[in-house]
Formats: sequence, structure tokens, C-alpha cells
Amino acid sequence: MMLHFLHIYQHNRYQGWIAASEQAARIGGWPSKWMVRGLRKWTHAFVHDTTNIPNHKYGKWNSSVLEDEDLTQEICLHLQSKWPYICATDIVQFLDMPEMKEQLNLKKPISERTACRWMNRIGYHWKKEPKGQYKDGHEHEDVVAYQQQVFLPFIATLTPHMCKWTQDGTLEMIDKEVESSDDLV
Repeated sequence: MMLHFLHIYQHNRYQGWIAASEQAARIGGWPSKWMVRGLRKWTHAFVHDTTNIPNHKYGKWNSSVLEDEDLTQEICLHLQSKWPYICATDIVQFLDMPEMKEQLNLKKPISERTACRWMNRIGYHWKKEPKGQYKDGHEHEDVVAYQQQVFLPFIATLTPHMCKWTQDGTLEMIDKEVESSDDLV
């Protein structure tokens, strides 16, 4: 990108130092102000000392420790031990253990946001648990007793006052009119 910057600057007859850096940054795909300023700074340092070349961190920024299949397997096993309610904090705490810090050569713990991205990459997805559904409680003795002795007999007393429908969806005639709301109690 520095080479493009200098070529653009030369092509413009050495006019428009800032404009040339902005154009080179746009061509390079980094049109941010940070990159434009950095490009000028690096080029200026290189012009004064041709041995001062910025190091490129190619291949170091996009790699992840999750590419280590053993570590991924350890994280998955740890999450399975926390089942059914797991969260990103579980990974943060797991990797914050001294033996994991030593194994991965970590100086500080990972962030929860990083743990969220890792969980997504491993294959975990976020979902809400449905509310308002029975979950193994409807067969308890106290619940069955209430249904049989209180709820169903009460519904049976209301049945004569309810509308009845036929198979084709028409309303059947009600034999008995409800005279007052006291009949329901």
C-alpha cells in the first residue's frame, strides 16, 4: 500500500500528499482515517530511513486457538458437563483455570463476546426455552389429586351452562338458560 501511495503521489506531480494517501487506502480496501494516517506515517519513516519497513502480520490476525481440535473437544466436553443451561461465561471460567492458562499461554482471560463467537463456531446456538408448558410436573401425586378431586368436578358443574357445538361447527340449542351468575358458584 505504501508503494501505491508513492506511485499516486508521483503521478500527481508530488501534489496532494493527504489526497494520495486517502486514494491509496481506498484502493487497498482500508479507507479508515487510522489507516490513512498510518500510511503517511509509515511512508514518511521509510523515506527518511529505507531500512524502516513496517512488519506485516499476515496470517497471525485471523488464526484462532479453536483450530486446535483437542482444545475444541475439551471445551465441548466441559459444556456438556454444564448441560442443559450453558452460557459464554462457562467458557471464560474454563479457560481462566490455571492449567488451561498455562496450556494456551494466556496472560488474561478471553472476553464473553469472544466466548460467544467460539460457541457459535463450535455449533452451539442461542434459543429461549418455551414458557408455560408442563415439564414432568403434571404426573405428580398432588397435581393428579387436584385435577381429579377439585378441577374436573368443578368443570362438570359448568358443563350444562356451556355452549355445545356439532361436528360441522354449528351451535346446538341450549336446553337450560342461565338465570343468574349465582348458579355457577
